[in-house]
Amino acid sequence: MLALLMFFVLLFAVVGFYLFSPNKEDPYFRTLQSSFISLFVLLTTANFPDVMMPAYAHSRLAAAFFILYLSVVLYFLMNLMLAVVYETFTVIEKEKFRKLLLHKRKACQHAFKLLVSKQ
Repeated sequence: MLALLMFFVLLFAVVGFYLFSPNKEDPYFRTLQSSFISLFVLLTTANFPDVMMPAYAHSRLAAAFFILYLSVVLYFLMNLMLAVVYETFTVIEKEKFRKLLLHKRKACQHAFKLLVSKQ
C-alpha cells in the first residue's frame, strides 16, 4: 500500500516538474527531487499555500493539478492506507484476545483440577 502511495506521489511529482519547472519564480518544482519533496510535504497538508501559490500565480490551471493531487493522494489513498492499517490492527487484537481467553480457560481448568484432587 505504501508503494502505491509513493508511486502516485512520484507520478504527480514528475507531472508537476514538467508543468511548473519553466516558471523560474517557483522554487518548489525546479528539480525532480524538490518537486517530489514538495508534494510529499504537501501530503501532510503543511505549507499548502506556499507550495501552490507560485504555480497558481503563473497559471490558473495549476489549481486543478493541486486539487487532483490532494483528491487522489491525500483523500483517497491515505484513507485507503488507514483502512488497511486499521483492519490489520483489529485482526491482531482479535487474535490476541482469543489467545488470552483460551489461556484463561486452560488456567481455570488446571486450577479446578488442582482443587478437586486429593493431594
